[in-house]
Amino acid sequence: MAWTTLEQERIRALEYRVNELQCALNQATTKRQLNTILAQLQPQIDELNSEIAHLERLYREFEQRTVYDELQVVDNTLWVYDITRNEWLSSSRFYPTAGRKGRAKNSYLYVNDGLAMSATGYRIPRDATITALSAQTRSNETWTLKIRKNNDLDIDLATLEITNAMGNHDKTIDVNLNEGDVVRFYAETTGFLGIKDPLVFAEIAWRRC
Repeated sequence: MAWTTLEQERIRALEYRVNELQCALNQATTKRQLNTILAQLQPQIDELNSEIAHLERLYREFEQRTVYDELQVVDNTLWVYDITRNEWLSSSRFYPTAGRKGRAKNSYLYVNDGLAMSATGYRIPRDATITALSAQTRSNETWTLKIRKNNDLDIDLATLEITNAMGNHDKTIDVNLNEGDVVRFYAETTGFLGIKDPLVFAEIAWRRC
């Protein structure tokens, strides 16, 4: 459990107020005096109980919170609860890119230094989620960008359709990746000459399991 700075301040304030109440109760020397002090302090006690119950709920439900814009910092990483994908994702993003100079037809694309993704790819260092795809070509084309991983070269994790356009993007992608997966980009088209100068990228967020 990682308390936020605000929650830590609330806990310290609670501890101070509880100590104050304890000191006041210790002043009672008879049962009658104790009942009188308790009656005077009851509103504060009720308020404290409510505050403590609230913090206890936060603690119990920490991993299941689904309120938009909830934040937490764990292992020096800022995590944001994604209400659309129902999971904790990092605020930072990784953007693997690929492309090809010239024409490509039903083939894997290349990473920036010219390595073919049929032989290699981007190795994912921690659990992650693909959250968006984007693709662009030199001119209007009809084709499909396909995301694959590892040696599953016939299984499409996600696709992006481009129809008689220079490009397209989709920011609703929700595909989980596991630590150690190798991601590859594939361009598929029925065009006779293929597509010209494709450039693509994926947006990937780290996922807290």
